[in-house]
Amino acid sequence: MLAAITFFSESFLQHASNRGGGYCGYLFLGYYITHYNIPKKIRTRMIYPLGAFGLLLRYVGTLVESFHIEAVGRTFSGYERFPCVVFSVAVFVWFWYHDWSFLNSGKKKHFLRVVSGASFGVYLTHFYILRYFVDTLQLDMQSWQWRVWGVPAVYLSSLIITLALKRVPGINKLVP
Repeated sequence: MLAAITFFSESFLQHASNRGGGYCGYLFLGYYITHYNIPKKIRTRMIYPLGAFGLLLRYVGTLVESFHIEAVGRTFSGYERFPCVVFSVAVFVWFWYHDWSFLNSGKKKHFLRVVSGASFGVYLTHFYILRYFVDTLQLDMQSWQWRVWGVPAVYLSSLIITLALKRVPGINKLVP
């Protein structure tokens, strides 16, 4: 796993990310996490604390850097940077090892099936919904308000539209 994290080294990213190779480290990390058991001791003493550190470094580091340069700092942002990688690994590991058996009840299971069945439709429509919100309402996508309220609004709108289109005869064959 450490080898995959070092895959995101700065020198590699300068060459590979321009050709789409910057995300290959996530493939290696995902493969490792899903195919090899990570002991609870490693998860709780190394992966989760590193994830918390990555989260703090990304946001507090960006805040401090932005204050000093009087603009939005970009040193710690980006999916290929160390803070995001360790945070992503921690979140993925937590979800992978978490006990989800409480979701096996009837209503919860049905709800998850409906939402899961609409995920591809949400993926296909979310960009158009996002552009509609941003262009029509003149929203700033860099604002904290958009990041807090806009993302759930786009997702829910896309989900509702996808589920509605799945009920229209004829169109339901075209909507995944």
